[in-house]
Amino acid sequence: MSESQGLPVSLEVQFLGGLSDSNPRPTANMCSPGTHIKYQGKFYDSHRINSSSPTFDGAQWITVEALVLGSDRIVHCVNGDAVIQYANPPYGGVVSGYRREIKLNGELVASGYIALQSESHPIQFRRVALLNLKGCMNPKAGNYKSYFVEPNTDSCKF
Repeated sequence: MSESQGLPVSLEVQFLGGLSDSNPRPTANMCSPGTHIKYQGKFYDSHRINSSSPTFDGAQWITVEALVLGSDRIVHCVNGDAVIQYANPPYGGVVSGYRREIKLNGELVASGYIALQSESHPIQFRRVALLNLKGCMNPKAGNYKSYFVEPNTDSCKF
């Protein structure tokens, strides 16, 4: 990201806490500066889509997960419940000061970085974990895991 760039070109799981004012303020929303998505079967170019999560007022721990299956499927979960799902995110949309060799408009977002941030309020992370979903899918192997979604047969150990 260049110094003059306003926002990262990204697909964001937006963390929001309630304001204790009885108004809904869901968390794990989808924000897409510099990208678009396919949402509910349609191309969607809005910057933000609210999730279906409840509002969490006050200081409390919640669990947020992002399941990313390449560009085919992205799911945000809150406390074990899927709250928004989308797919096929191409580069596009408005973001200022970006490097053109990074934001290739129209091409699917296929890789990137993970960033944890807080734009407007304090946030604490109790545990951050990454799980590789590519591995040995042969149930006879010693390192088989039922959660793998993409096979890596060379990694199987018998």
